[in-house]
Amino acid sequence: MDLKTDYLSLSPNILITCFTASLILCASIVVYRLILHPLSNFPGPQLAAASSLYRIYHEMIRDGEWLAQVEHLHTKYGSHAIALPSSISDIYALQVPWFA
Repeated sequence: MDLKTDYLSLSPNILITCFTASLILCASIVVYRLILHPLSNFPGPQLAAASSLYRIYHEMIRDGEWLAQVEHLHTKYGSHAIALPSSISDIYALQVPWFA
């Protein structure tokens, strides 16, 4: 058995291992953000708490409706709502002009 055939027989196992490790990493990040993160007790959509895909969807697919969606989150969930995985959106911060 030469080196080339031995290398080809190992490559599917390496790919499966890397794919499985990536899935486990992503799942553990989502579980941490939804259950164990200090901000997990604040109200908001679960997708917004789990990943940034929520904002990407509203920015790219819904043609830049992110700020309107943040205002909708505040009307639905109150003055503090999760808008991104590691941040809380505060309605009072939206009302103060940036130059004040």
